[in-house]
Amino acid sequence: MPIDHGILIDSSAWIRHIRFGDPVVDRAIAEGVALGHVDVAGEIAMGTGDHAARFRDMILQLTPVEPVERNELFALVASMQMNGRGVGWIDAGIIAACLLSRPPTPIYTRDRRMRELAEAIGVPVIPTPS
Repeated sequence: MPIDHGILIDSSAWIRHIRFGDPVVDRAIAEGVALGHVDVAGEIAMGTGDHAARFRDMILQLTPVEPVERNELFALVASMQMNGRGVGWIDAGIIAACLLSRPPTPIYTRDRRMRELAEAIGVPVIPTPS
């Protein structure tokens, strides 16, 4: 999938980028299409070292994908059968935010279960490089 509009970069992709570099993250940043989410920034902030605060602040400066209200997320988890799929509450909220934006926001994640759930409920997923 070409990156021609905004994509939400998940915390798993940011962590990979911080540790090893990631060409999809590099390209999204360079092309100005990287989007942020407060929960992704929060997950990065839970890391250690100077990079945790630096990347948290960088993510918070990106155009945000708006979080989903928690009551709406409870309903979506039930209606889309998101539970029992190996994805936690924070990740479910990130996927839901992508799904409910119009048009749905593509997500880039390095988490296999998150990728599988996003695809299953109709969120476009940016493929990981081979």
